[in-house]
Amino acid sequence: MTSDVSRELKVIHLLGPLRPSGLERMLQSAGPYWDQHAIEPVVVGQGDAHPFAHELQSAGYKIRSIPTIRSVAGLSAWWRLLRQEAPDVVHIHTEGAFSGAVLAARAATPQARIVRTIHNYFFTSGWWGVKRRIQCTLSDRFVDSFICLTPDMANHERGFGRDPVVIGNWVGDEYFDSCTRHAGPPTAALVGNCSNVKNHEVAIEAVLLKDWNLIHLGNESDASPQELQLLSTAESRGVLLERGVHEPRKWLIRSSVFLMPSMREGFPVALAEAIASGLPCVIADSPGFEWAARYPLVMMVPSDATSQQWAQAIERVVNESMSAGFPQLVTDQQEMARTRLSAQRGVSEYVSIYRGNRE
Repeated sequence: MTSDVSRELKVIHLLGPLRPSGLERMLQSAGPYWDQHAIEPVVVGQGDAHPFAHELQSAGYKIRSIPTIRSVAGLSAWWRLLRQEAPDVVHIHTEGAFSGAVLAARAATPQARIVRTIHNYFFTSGWWGVKRRIQCTLSDRFVDSFICLTPDMANHERGFGRDPVVIGNWVGDEYFDSCTRHAGPPTAALVGNCSNVKNHEVAIEAVLLKDWNLIHLGNESDASPQELQLLSTAESRGVLLERGVHEPRKWLIRSSVFLMPSMREGFPVALAEAIASGLPCVIADSPGFEWAARYPLVMMVPSDATSQQWAQAIERVVNESMSAGFPQLVTDQQEMARTRLSAQRGVSEYVSIYRGNRE
């Protein structure tokens, strides 16, 4: 099927609560490219707090807000917004109450294409798995295209009767110019909001074992007491260089190694940014990381590795970064990333879906 690529399309992206995260950074970096494809992008956030709204507006997005779609008021507001905007494409990113979001979209805009991107692994055990299958049964027939971030994730979703297209995440163009030039004691960077599944504790313990410097960027509201205590210890020793929610690029440049010990991920944008920056990475051998293993400066450790094993892996990577061949590996990694992780590539692949050229 082909379509008129010159016709402008209005695309509405339904997100969860707008907050600094990988998805919002991705949308921001994609902003300059939508216009090249005659796409008018609108972002709809749920809830009252939207700290990332200004950045998205500056990147060319129209920003709208509704109550959470888990409520009757939110679903009603979502339906009214769609009637007002009359989009050509409804792109649903949120997993929460996705069935209601899809059904309301089909009722409000029967002519629109509905696209769903599944941004993580959602497992099927227990009552959550039952609820997810019920939601799939109710709403999947109204979705025109499903997107997954990796082939493994797509295989997982086929267990729900879906046949997704794989479109990987991307990073801002500025990251490809961020070659790391770090001098002094080793500095490890952890980037990402805190939660139990992120498993930050094992990596922080590893850094403390060696008394290396640490940069810890992300929302700490869901951090465990152990993680907060480890950060306090790093702070008291004077090795915690930065913590909190910040744009990561300038801190990646100051780092000598990037760490991501998560027990599972979707397609972590922070890791992609580190790879595109030419930064050595030590990551867990966990679901969601298989795409990263092909890059020359990425080392994987067992998902159940101890802090001592993490420390040994970090030390090995740092030592290898001092070898004569390291600059060429940085160049090779960035060239690979420029092809696979560019915003221009991601936008182009999504536009094909929006225009119905790819099923």
